[in-house]
Amino acid sequence: MKHRTLALFLMAGGVAAVCQSPGPLSEGLNRRYETARLNTLEAAEFMPAEHYQFRLSPAQRMYAEWLAHTVVMNYSMCAAIRGEPSPDVKEPPAANPKPELIAELGKSFAYCDEAYKSMNDQKAWQEREGRNRKYYPADMMINHIVALNEHYGNLVGYLRTKGITPPTTARAEKARKK
Repeated sequence: MKHRTLALFLMAGGVAAVCQSPGPLSEGLNRRYETARLNTLEAAEFMPAEHYQFRLSPAQRMYAEWLAHTVVMNYSMCAAIRGEPSPDVKEPPAANPKPELIAELGKSFAYCDEAYKSMNDQKAWQEREGRNRKYYPADMMINHIVALNEHYGNLVGYLRTKGITPPTTARAEKARKK
């Protein structure tokens, strides 16, 4: 009887541990988010401050505007992932100095970090109501990662035009040299 009780106790603990783990979907999305986050933050660092007001063409955003836009997007999309109303965050002025824009970008990613870290596969598939429609957090996570990668792709064009090797290429070159 003692062995059976011990076995049931251990099994229950194992089930609890499995239920608490993020799961393969959430783990995969977290890895993709972390990469997109790193790319964006490094792209913000790589561009010299004197080029933050640079535009590829008159119709396009300034480099700083891409970063400011990403700040607001992060809060909006990560609020949906968290199941919260979007914080009342205004887009930081593109004229802000580089350190201030990077700090705002970092704060927005810290907000997103909590959304991704608190997610597991079960929560990711719980239907939510918001933004005038029904949605799943997993869908919003995918959309957020895609949007971050699209923004990074735009930032890469600005960096290359200024003769700067983008973060992803710099990391790949560094890995090849090892």
